[in-house]
Amino acid sequence: MSENDNTASGAPQEAGSAPSDPARSSAQGPSTEEQIRAAHIDEPALLDGPIRLVDYDPEWPRLFEREAARIRVALGEQIVLLEHVGSTSVPGLAAKPRIDILLVVPNSADEPAYVPALEVA
Repeated sequence: MSENDNTASGAPQEAGSAPSDPARSSAQGPSTEEQIRAAHIDEPALLDGPIRLVDYDPEWPRLFEREAARIRVALGEQIVLLEHVGSTSVPGLAAKPRIDILLVVPNSADEPAYVPALEVA
C-alpha cells in the first residue's frame, strides 16, 4: 500500500483530493455552494462584515447562568449536559460578545421532544 493509498477500495488517491466515498464526504460537512444551500432551510446568511471582538466581560458567566436557568426550567431532566462554551467562557480572553451554550439532550434528532419548550422559554 502506498502513502497515497488511503481509500477503502485500495485505489490511489491524490493528496488533498476529496474522498470518493459519499458517506465520508458528507461527514465532513457541505463544502460547495450547492451543498451549503441544500443544507439550509432559509437562504444562508451572508457573513461579509467586520467581526467585533471586545475585551473580556466579567458579566459573561452571569449571563450564561441566567440563560442556563431558563433552559433548566424549560427542559428539566431532559438535559444531559449544559455548559458555557466558546471564547466568552474563558476569563481574560477577548471574544465576540455572544454567549455560546452547549446543550446535550438524549436525542437531538427528536426535536419535537425539546425544541418547542426552548422556543417558549
